[in-house]
Amino acid sequence: RYQLGITTQFCDVDFFEGLIGQKIRVDFSEGRRYVGNGKILDTDLVADNGVIHVIDRVLEVPKDAWTTLSSIDLKLYVNYLQLTGLNEYIKNRYHITVFAPTNDAIRHQFKPYEREYFIGECGGGLRDLGRLAKHQLHFDNIIYTSSIEQGSSEIGTEQGEPLEIRRDENNIHVANGLITLKDVLAENGVIHVVSNISAPREIFFNAHKYLCGLRATRMVAAFLKYNLKNSIENLTAPYTILAPQNEFYDDSVVGLESSRYHIIEGKYKIIDFSNKMLVKTELITKRLRDHRQRIKVGVNSKLKKNGATSVNVQFNDAGVVGDPVEIGNSIIYILSKTLSPPSDIISFAMREKQLSAFVSAVYASDMLSTVQTSEWVTAFAPTNNAFINLGLLTSYLLHPDGKDDLRDVVEYHMLNESVYTEDIPQGTSEYWTIDGASLTMFREEDKISVNIANGTANIIRSDILTSTGVLHVVDSVQLPPTLHITLGKILKGIGATTMMNLFKVANLSLLLNDPVDPYIIICPTEDAFKKVNITKL
Repeated sequence: RYQLGITTQFCDVDFFEGLIGQKIRVDFSEGRRYVGNGKILDTDLVADNGVIHVIDRVLEVPKDAWTTLSSIDLKLYVNYLQLTGLNEYIKNRYHITVFAPTNDAIRHQFKPYEREYFIGECGGGLRDLGRLAKHQLHFDNIIYTSSIEQGSSEIGTEQGEPLEIRRDENNIHVANGLITLKDVLAENGVIHVVSNISAPREIFFNAHKYLCGLRATRMVAAFLKYNLKNSIENLTAPYTILAPQNEFYDDSVVGLESSRYHIIEGKYKIIDFSNKMLVKTELITKRLRDHRQRIKVGVNSKLKKNGATSVNVQFNDAGVVGDPVEIGNSIIYILSKTLSPPSDIISFAMREKQLSAFVSAVYASDMLSTVQTSEWVTAFAPTNNAFINLGLLTSYLLHPDGKDDLRDVVEYHMLNESVYTEDIPQGTSEYWTIDGASLTMFREEDKISVNIANGTANIIRSDILTSTGVLHVVDSVQLPPTLHITLGKILKGIGATTMMNLFKVANLSLLLNDPVDPYIIICPTEDAFKKVNITKL
C-alpha cells in the first residue's frame, strides 16, 4: 500500500501522500529522478484510473524517528538523546520534527570539557544536556521545509525556548546553522540535519561546571562540602581555582583548610606570574592572625625548537596539567597533585637534614611550644654549618646549664610578624623579635642579610611557608647583643670539669666569670689530665 499515492502529478512537489497516509519524498533536483529510495525508470504510464511510474526498487516504509536518526552519522547527538532518555520519546511520540546537529556542529559549539560536563551527573550536567537536546525538538506538528516561509520566524521547542528559523530563497537556517540534509522522513515525523546547534539561554557555564568537565569532580565535592560554593559559581568575583584531577586527588590531605588553600584571591593568568611569587589564598587562620596563607609559584620558561617559548607553572610542588581554562571572572588550573597547606616550623625543619642542629636547639631550650604555636611569625633557621662555626659555644648552648642563654638565642631568631622577602624594602629596615629585641635587615637587590652582634647572617633560602608564617634559612647563628658568654660557660659546655676545679683551687674563678681584661685559656682535655698526677699539682 506504500507504493500507492493519491496524486497523479508530483514533478512540482517535494512530497506526496501515500495511500496509508505516510509522506513519500520526491526528488527532481539537479537531474535526479527519485521517488523515495527508488530511481524512476519510466514515467507517465496512463491508465483509466491513474498513472504508473516505474522505479528500480520497492519503496521502503520509513521507520520511527529514533531508528531513522540512529542510521545517520550523528553519533554525538544520538548519544545525548540516549543519555537523557529522549530516545524512547522520539521513538514513540507522533508529529515529531528533529533539528539534528552534526557532530562537527557540536564540537564547534562546545569545548571538550563542556561536552564532558554534559555527559556526567556532576554540577547538573545531564540536566543541562536534557535541556540542550530538547531545544532541538518540536513535537506540536511536523515541519517540512516546504512549509517554511521566506524571512524569519520562530517555532516552539520541547525545552520551552523558541528556535529561530530563517529562509533565504532555497537556504534555510536554524539558529544560524544551515540545514544541510532536509526532510528525512520518519514514520512519526521528519528530521533535518543542521550545521549548528542552538543552545538555550537556560544553559550557562561557570567554574563549578567546568571543573566537572575537567574531571576534577572530587575536588568539586570538597568545595561544596566546605561551603565554598560561591567561589566556584560566582561569575563576577575574580578567583584562581587550583584543582587536582580525580586521579591525583588525595583524600588524606583534603579538609576545610586544604580546600580553601586551593582557591587564590584574584584572577591570575600565566602572564601575571613570576618565579618565586607568593600569592594569597582563601585560607585564613588564627595561626596567621587572620592573614591569608600564601602559595609559592614557580615559573619556568623553555625555548622550543620552532623558536616559540613555552611557560611551565607550578604551585608549591604541584605541576599544572594542560592549559588554564577561563570562565567568567575566574581561571582554573588543573594540578598534578593535591596541595597540602604548609606545616609548622619544626615539622618542616625536621625534614631538612641541614637544619637538624636548629631543631636540637629548639628542643634543648624548651622552646618547642613557643616556636610551634607563635602566630604570624618569621623564623630564621641557621644551618648545621652555622652552628659548627660557633665552635665551642655550641657545646655550651646545648648544655643543660646553657638553657637560659639558648632560649634567648632561639627567641632572637623569631620576628613577631611574618616578613616575606617581597615585603623587605631596599636598604636598611628594622624589625622586632618575639621578646622585643630590635633586629636590623639589609637588602641590596635580591641579597638580604640580617645585621647581628656577631656579624652578618645571610638569607640563603627564603620564603619557606609555614602554618604560622614564614621561615628563612640563614648561614649564621644570630647571637643577641645581650648574650653574656664567659670563659667559665665555655669550659662548662665542653665538660672541662678538671680545669674548672683547678681554677677554683687556685682561687682564680673570677677570671672565668667576669675578668677585667680578656684572657686566653689553653685547656687540656679530661683525657689529657688523666695522664698526669693531679694531686702533685
